[in-house]
Amino acid sequence: MFTWKKHLVLGLAFFIFFLVYYFPAQLAWPLLQKAGVDLVELHGLSGSWHHGNAAAGRVLGNPVRELSWRFKPLPWAPARGEIELIFGGEGRLAAAFSSGYRGPQFGRAELTDLRAEVPLAAFADQLRRFGLAVDGRLAVELPRLVLEDGRPVAAEGEIWLLNFQALQPVPLELGDFTGTFESAGEELLLNLRDQGGPLAVDGVVRFDAEGYQLNTGLTPRDPEDRELTRVLAFLGSPGRDGAIPLRFSGRW
Repeated sequence: MFTWKKHLVLGLAFFIFFLVYYFPAQLAWPLLQKAGVDLVELHGLSGSWHHGNAAAGRVLGNPVRELSWRFKPLPWAPARGEIELIFGGEGRLAAAFSSGYRGPQFGRAELTDLRAEVPLAAFADQLRRFGLAVDGRLAVELPRLVLEDGRPVAAEGEIWLLNFQALQPVPLELGDFTGTFESAGEELLLNLRDQGGPLAVDGVVRFDAEGYQLNTGLTPRDPEDRELTRVLAFLGSPGRDGAIPLRFSGRW
């Protein structure tokens, strides 16, 4: 038999549940920022913390807009849900995700049904740090991507570099390229190929616990293409097979 105290406790429990469940995103976001979420900046928030929208903001320093999210937390994957956004001026990204309490930078995180198409202009500042002045579009279609402490350890799917072109030292069309992920023991491989444009590419990016290594060969498809040959000469001299080796590595 329910007493007035039990009714009071039950009513209070329901009140707290609905207060937390419908807690506005506009009030939740400042609390997350104080907790150390400083890689994302959001404005024009609406909806609740678990199902809402942001009119604009920045992610890793890049402008985003029309961002929407839907969280479906579980005890073993508290940061679990779906996200969609417009990246930069024209790019779009959508994915489902799951990770621990500390987010994808720490521990294990998984992205599924990741689809994106982003203009390289959105990464112009970052690319400039590597001495690259290029343009084109990056497209991604990954059914699955697994991260450990922010580094990729498993992946399925493809990425494409479309309408790729060099902007310096001379404007030059380079073609379309694709990369296919493949697991090889403790390594994750991204096999790189061209799609028949002016520049022939055959190489691989290796990801492991230490870092990543790019090893590829670049060859003008037309030996008489003087502009392309002159641009590639800045990268080095061709080997016996006529390909200019390009090697780059980094650590996590």
